[in-house]
Formats: sequence, C-alpha cells, structure tokens
Amino acid sequence: MNVHARTSANVASRAPSRLWRNGCAVALCAAGIGWSSADIAAATIQVNTFDDIVANDGACSLREAIKAVNAQAASGGRAGECPAGDGSADTIVLAAGSYFLSIVGSDESNNATGDLDLRKNMTLQGAGIDVTTIYAFLLAAAEEPDRVMHVIGPSVQVHLRDLTIAGGHAPDGVASATSDFGGAGGDGGGISASNSTLTISDSLFTYDHGGNTGNDGSILLTGVGSGGGGGGAISLKSNSTLTLSRTTLTHNSSGTVSTTRVFSNNTVPQFFGGALSVSNNSSASVAQANFDANTSDNQHGGAIGVTTGGSLVLTRSSVTRSVGLSALLADHAMSLQLSNDTFAANADGGGAIVLEQTTASMDFVTVSGNSVGVQTAAATLNYRNSIIAKNTGQNCESFGSTSFVSLGHNVVGADCPSNAVGDVAGMDPQLGPLIDNGGIGATMMPKPTSPAINAASCAASSIAVDQRDHARPASVPRVPNVADGCDIGALELDDDIFWDVFGG
Repeated sequence: MNVHARTSANVASRAPSRLWRNGCAVALCAAGIGWSSADIAAATIQVNTFDDIVANDGACSLREAIKAVNAQAASGGRAGECPAGDGSADTIVLAAGSYFLSIVGSDESNNATGDLDLRKNMTLQGAGIDVTTIYAFLLAAAEEPDRVMHVIGPSVQVHLRDLTIAGGHAPDGVASATSDFGGAGGDGGGISASNSTLTISDSLFTYDHGGNTGNDGSILLTGVGSGGGGGGAISLKSNSTLTLSRTTLTHNSSGTVSTTRVFSNNTVPQFFGGALSVSNNSSASVAQANFDANTSDNQHGGAIGVTTGGSLVLTRSSVTRSVGLSALLADHAMSLQLSNDTFAANADGGGAIVLEQTTASMDFVTVSGNSVGVQTAAATLNYRNSIIAKNTGQNCESFGSTSFVSLGHNVVGADCPSNAVGDVAGMDPQLGPLIDNGGIGATMMPKPTSPAINAASCAASSIAVDQRDHARPASVPRVPNVADGCDIGALELDDDIFWDVFGG
C-alpha cells in the first residue's frame, strides 16, 4: 500500500467479507454513502496517509483514526475513511513513515487541533522505532507548541508499541505583566496522562519538551514560583499508571522555570523530570529502559521526577548523562524501588539520586562516575548488593534528619555507612568504562579484580539476572566463586577475558 498517495486502504476489521468491499459496507457502498458504526464495529484501523487532516476525502489519517475510536463513528462516508472503533479494544496501525502533526491550536481536548487527544481505550501499533515516527515539530514552528499526545481519563487504557514520539512541546505558560513568574508550563511534551493507564513498549521518546513558564525567568527568586512543565517525554498525574519496557528516552527536557530551588525547600515539586514525571498518586513500573542525556532546567530530576505521592519501580535500566541538579528526584514520593540499574555520568552538582521525605530501596544498583552519588534529606535509603563509589564528589551526603541503612554486601565510598555483613568501604570498585555491554543503555562492567566480584548475595534478594538479563551467578575461569557467586552492582561478570569488549 502506498500510504503517501492518500488512497483508500484495505482496512482490517471484524467485518465478515460478505459484508465488506472496497473500504465500506456493501449495502451502503451501493448507495454511495460509505458505512457507519451501526453496521460494523472495527477492531483494527489502518492509517493510510501521513497527512494530518480531517476531511471526508477517502483517506484515514492518524488524527481521524483516533477520532473514530473516541467517537465510535467512522471518519467519513467515502471508501477509505477510518471505520468506527468500538472504544474498547481497537488497534490503530501505523505503517513505516513520518506522521507530522500540523493542525495548530493548543489546549484543545477533543482531538481537533494541536496534540492527539486519546479519550477511549486503544492501541497504537507502529512498524518499529526506526521507521515509524509521530512528530510535533511543526506545531512549535507555527508558534503554537503542543504535546504529541494527551491521554484523558477517567480509566482510559492506551498501549503504544514500536514507534517514536518526537518533537512534542507542551503548551507554554501565559506571560504576566504583574508577576515575576507568569503561568506554569504544561506537562508531558511527548505524552501527558491524567487518570488513565499507559502501557508502552519497544519505543523511543526524543526531543520532547515540557512547557516553559510564562515569563522568561530572568528574575530568579528562591521559593514557590511558576515552573516549567515536568515530564519532558512522559507525565503521569491524577492516579495514572505506566508500564514501560524496552524503551529509550533521550534528549528530552522539562520546561524552563522562573524560580530557583533551594535543596529541601519544597517548591513546585510537580515540575520535575526531564524525561519522566510521576506525581499526584500516580505510579510507574519501568523495566529495561534507557534514560540518556535528558535535562531539567536548573532543577532536580534531570531524567526522572517522582513527587507528591508518586511511586516508581525502576529495574534493569540505565540513567546516564542527565543534566540538572540530579538525575532522579524522589520528593514526598510514596515509594521508590531500584534494582539492577546503572546511574553514571550524571552531573551538575546533585549528581545521581536525591531523596527527600521518601523511603527508597536499592538492590544490585551501580552509582558511580557522577558528580555526587546519593543525597538525602528527611529520607531513608535501604541499600544492598550495590555500588555507591567513585563519584567525583561525595558518595553519600545527608541533610538534616536522614538515614542510610546498609543491608549488606555493598561496595561504597568511605563516606557511606558500611556496617553490615559483606560491606566493603573505601575501595575502588574497579569498573570499566560506560559503554554498551549488552542490554538497553550504557553500563559499567566490573573488572575481574574488582572487590564486587562474587561478593553479593543473590539469595538475600531472590534476583536471578543482572541488568542485561544475564544469569546470576555466572562463573568465569580465572575468578573462583565464593559465597553464592553473585557480583555486586548492576552487572554480572560473565566473561573474564573480553570483559570490557576490548580485551582489557
């Protein structure tokens, strides 16, 4: 099918063949009026044009396909138009190619202009992250920036698979002539979800941006002010949930702000997370994700912000090269669980992880090569089988009443508590460079001589794989096993000859 030609597609549906011909119901085709949802409810809608258009022109655009699901009505009466969805389990199929959103008009919630508004259950199925992309650059170029998608509950379930979401820019805040701050920027440049459920797999979010504050931020004050929109790629709020797997989030950013933020002074917490923001009793379960080179504007959470009752489970993932006061912020979070993760090369003072008024757990995590390892304020970090060492500043830094609790088998800097069984303090963890060692995202392989080798306890954690899904424990010829043979940190050394790819 030539989707560029804007001709009718062979649209898959539940319709039996005897009732379906040339893109419409037989009885209605004969009358020249297409088909309606009263006759056939679609299960699959094939988008057959790259154009962002709503018209009865014999083509089915992405916007029209979403409209057909939202309204449970066909997009038009001509053959080739989108058939009606049932609003329950529809799949919209996107062929390889680039889909540019171009109908300007932000802050509209009925899928007519700007971003794509998803109000019913649906799946968007691409042909692969390298070939299927939905862009929103043109909206910003027309000085009407908007997100790529807005998922609007209650209880809407959306699945995204095998596609790229790029160039979204949530609406900017409204400027004010009487305030230093202006209005707050919108959240979720790629996707903003409210009171809904997202499942995302095998996808890419890149160059998505939260909305900027209404004023230019030239007057910097301490305290509460308007913020730039959080969740440059994905924002969850109002009891939303996210299941994210095998996905890369890179070069996304939160919006610019008109206030600075003093550590442990709880200001505008909803505006954090250069890539992902989880707030307002929302939760995210993230596995095999790569957060790389994301940015928060002079704020914490360059990659991830979990605030105001949000919760996050992050496993088998990398958080690297973030720009901001920290890579991950958990502030008044309900819970934070980290396992088989790598935090490395995160800069700008706060470094890797900042915890405020949050209880967090860390198991088989590597935190190394950051400006600072972990900072806490009125928070508790329970850590086991982890490396928190060789950061350029402090490895463990606390402000006020706080608690670092070692559960054993850690390799940590001398400034981290190390009073449990199997802890090793003040030693170089001897990690290789931050490179591709397999899996998703860059990681740091321990050398065969590292104190992390065979020094962890898999039994205490019931964890049988490392960040790359390689088996734990793994035996290597030159390193005799001790204890149960598992290695501390995110990676299990399973090749003692070519451990760093280059034979080092």
